[in-house]
Amino acid sequence: MPNLVKPLDPSAAYVYCPVCRNNGTPNSMLTRDMHILKCNFGHQIDVTKFASLAATQPDMTPMSAILDERPDDRAIRWPIFVLPETKESFERKFAGRVHITLGTYLSALTDDRIVIIDGEQAAMLKKRGLNNGAQIVAALDGMAKAEKERDEAVAQLDKLLNALNSSRG
Repeated sequence: MPNLVKPLDPSAAYVYCPVCRNNGTPNSMLTRDMHILKCNFGHQIDVTKFASLAATQPDMTPMSAILDERPDDRAIRWPIFVLPETKESFERKFAGRVHITLGTYLSALTDDRIVIIDGEQAAMLKKRGLNNGAQIVAALDGMAKAEKERDEAVAQLDKLLNALNSSRG
């Protein structure tokens, strides 16, 4: 399955520098350096203080408004029918990444390696404490191990019973 989402840069903070913004340079991106955020102009902000600093900037532009979601260059337009409330809900939930999410989801649907669990089965799994694929695989591995141990115990009991029966006879 092709990965339609670009990998995140671990050194990028994906936030603009509020100090630069106040000084008239609104597009200076912050980068991460341990617990410090830095911009190209040398401003440094402690990560623990960034939230309070950002709260004083109520008109800060969210990254979703700046990042232009563009489909892959190879993508084609494909009109589909969908209920209006579904479209509105999807656009609200995946604001700023609608095309990427839809493209990735459609690619996943065509990949035979993907298993989709929803509705009643998902509720039953969650009720048993299984919330993701890794937990489901671990539960199945545990079950297979328990079955193998049971089979070995039954084989040992059969040998013991045969030995007891042959000593009586």
